[in-house]
Amino acid sequence: MLRKQNRELLASWQASQKEKVINLSVQNSLPIQNTSTQVEVALEQASIKLSPKLNKEIRQHSPEAVLKAIDAFKQYRTEHTIQKPDACLLRAIQEQWEPNIAQEPTTSEDREFDEWYAEAIRQGFVLDFPKNYLGKVMGAIEVKVKDSNASSGYINMRWREAKAKMEKYGEVSSLS
Repeated sequence: MLRKQNRELLASWQASQKEKVINLSVQNSLPIQNTSTQVEVALEQASIKLSPKLNKEIRQHSPEAVLKAIDAFKQYRTEHTIQKPDACLLRAIQEQWEPNIAQEPTTSEDREFDEWYAEAIRQGFVLDFPKNYLGKVMGAIEVKVKDSNASSGYINMRWREAKAKMEKYGEVSSLS
């Protein structure tokens, strides 16, 4: 009788243990818990298979941080051979990688401004401020034109107006 009870208990325990076992290949296809659909899509597009460690790490970070890490991982992958993409992405998330920001190519107007501004500074027509410290009015860069009549010694003026004024007074022989 005791053996029979022991076998029944063992059989029920084994049955309960089978229900807890999850096939890892099935786990890789499960959706990530507590994350956005964007992350799932980004992982799929990057051809990343989820390992348990990666899944856990993703859940510990915000979707924005994970998406940045995925973008940085993609950039890294374009220049490096990666043997274990999931491990590389795990590191990217842990180290909070961010993608490099491509510099916008300068437009012809930017080049024109840069050429004129350098010459205007050289001639003493405008105050020498780094371009990133100059203000903008309705999208136009505003420069500080020297003016002895102004209490501050300069007046703010849109750069195209300043260029026209500079050319009008003959301070520039030939600027494009």
